[in-house]
Amino acid sequence: MRTIRLSTGMLLAGSVLIALLVAVTTGVSSSEASITACNLEGPLGGGASLTSTLSVTDADGSDVTNDGTGYQVCITPNGSEAFSIVVALSNGTEDLGVANLGRTFTVGFSLPEATSATSAELYADVQSYTIATNGRDISLVMKPVSITSGTDGDSPTPLQDTLARITGGIRFNATGSTSHGIVGMWIGASANRYAVTMGGSCPNFASGADSGSTTPGSIDVRLWAPHMTAGTLSVPVVNTGSLEAFIPEATATACFGGASLEEIVAALAVARMEATESPTTLVPGTQFTARGVAGGLLISVPTITFSSPTYRISAPSLVKAETKNVTASARAKRKGSKVVVTVTIPLASVGKKLIIAEKTGKKYVTRSSTRAKSGSYSITLRVKGKRGKAALKVTLNGKTIAKLKL
Repeated sequence: MRTIRLSTGMLLAGSVLIALLVAVTTGVSSSEASITACNLEGPLGGGASLTSTLSVTDADGSDVTNDGTGYQVCITPNGSEAFSIVVALSNGTEDLGVANLGRTFTVGFSLPEATSATSAELYADVQSYTIATNGRDISLVMKPVSITSGTDGDSPTPLQDTLARITGGIRFNATGSTSHGIVGMWIGASANRYAVTMGGSCPNFASGADSGSTTPGSIDVRLWAPHMTAGTLSVPVVNTGSLEAFIPEATATACFGGASLEEIVAALAVARMEATESPTTLVPGTQFTARGVAGGLLISVPTITFSSPTYRISAPSLVKAETKNVTASARAKRKGSKVVVTVTIPLASVGKKLIIAEKTGKKYVTRSSTRAKSGSYSITLRVKGKRGKAALKVTLNGKTIAKLKL
C-alpha cells in the first residue's frame, strides 16, 4: 500500500516503513492567520521560495490583478522530492477572506533543472494542474476553500475557522528516473488534513513503477476535520468539506481495468467508511460524480461530513475473475495479408507496453505498439511475409510472451 498524508500547509517528505509519508502543517491557532507566508524561518524554512507568477480573476472573468499585486505566493522546497505552496494576502494573512472565496487564482512557476513534476496534493478547489512537456513548468488554476483546522487525532477539536485558503504541495522526481505512474494526478480537498492510499493494481506511488499486484486496485482518501466549526468567525455549525480527484487515464486503467474511460466511469463506485458508522455506498450523480475529461478521470464528492471518514474509489464490476491469475499469452489467425492477434493480459500487466513485431530477415519490425488492456482482446495488423513463412514476436514490457508462425 502507498500512503500520502497531508494537513493544511507545509509539505515535509520522509519515508515510514514501506509508505511514503508527507505531513503538512502551517498551523492551527488563530494567531497564525497573520503569518507572512514567504518569510518563515520555521515550518516553511529550508530554502528560498521559487519565483512565481499570479493572476486573480473575478467570477465574471475580469482581472483583479494579473501581476500578483495585493497577494503573495510562497513555493518552498521541503524534503528532497516536494515543494509546498501557500497563497496569502500581501500582508501575509493566509485567510484570503470572503471577498476572494469565489475568485480564480492562476499560479505559475518552474521547478529547478533536473527535476520533473509528478502529482499535486492541495487544499483548494482545483480547476486544473498542467505540467509542460519539459516536466518543469507548472500552472495551477485554483479557487480557495473554507477550512476549520483542528487538533491531531481521529476526533479533532476545532481550533480556527478559515474563510478562504489555498495551500498544498507539488511532488517531483529527478529527471531521468523511472517513469512515474501518477504524473499529472491531483487531489483537492477541503479538510484539516488527508491521506491517500493507492492499493492493489494501482501504480506504486513512491517509485511510479507497476505495482505487480493482481489484487483489484482502489484509491482510499481518508480525511480528518472537526465535526463542528470552531466558532471563531460565526456561530458554530456542522463542519462540511469536499473532495475532488483527477486520475490520469493510464493510472485509472491500471487501478480499475476497463477498456476506456467511459467504461470506468460507468463502473466506478465510491464508498464511505468511518469507525462510528456503517459503510455506505454513495449514490452516483448526487453524492458523487465521475466523468471522463481530457487525459483522465475527474471524481467529485461535493459534501463531506467529519470527523475522519475514508472514501474508497474502485470499480469492482470491471474485475473479471479470469484476468486475476491468467498468464500473458497470444495466438494469431491469418486472413490474406491481415493477421488477427488475440492476446490475453493479466490485470497486473495493464498499461505495460505491448509490441507485435514481424520477422524480416534477421530483424523484427514493429507492426503494432500499444499499452496493454486487461483480459482477452484482438489486434488486427498487416504482415508482409508469405503464408507459412511469416513470423511474429509478441512482447509485453520487453519480455517475449509468444512467437507465432503464420
